[in-house]
Parts: sequence; C-alpha cells; structure tokens
Amino acid sequence: MYEPITKSSYFNILTEITEFLGCNLLIRKQISTGNEYYTLTASSRLSLTKILTYFKSFSLYSSKYLDYKY
Repeated sequence: MYEPITKSSYFNILTEITEFLGCNLLIRKQISTGNEYYTLTASSRLSLTKILTYFKSFSLYSSKYLDYKY
C-alpha cells in the first residue's frame, strides 16, 4: 500500500493505471493477517483488450509471465 522508503501511497499511480486500462481498483484485506492490498480488476472487453495489447508490447519478466501465457 506504501512505498517502503518514502512511505508514499501507491493509490495515486494505481488510480492512473486503472483509468488508462479502463479497469477497477479495489482494496482488499486479508483476514488471516489483517494486511491490506490493492487489486486491479478488469471485466469489460475494452479493458481486457487494452491490457492484452499492453502486455504484448511490454512483456513481464517474472513468474507472472507464465500466468499471463496460460
């Protein structure tokens, strides 16, 4: 939820990302730990197309890449 060094919230940048991609920003709370985290969700055809186009241009470089491929 916050950048570790500056303690700045990620909310503003994530809001800009969700506006660009046409998706939603949700705040979730994990019951077992009480930790809160952001989740971006997309369900419209337009937002899903934007996300797929983005990832075709800017590939992921982690295990998330495998999740994206399948």
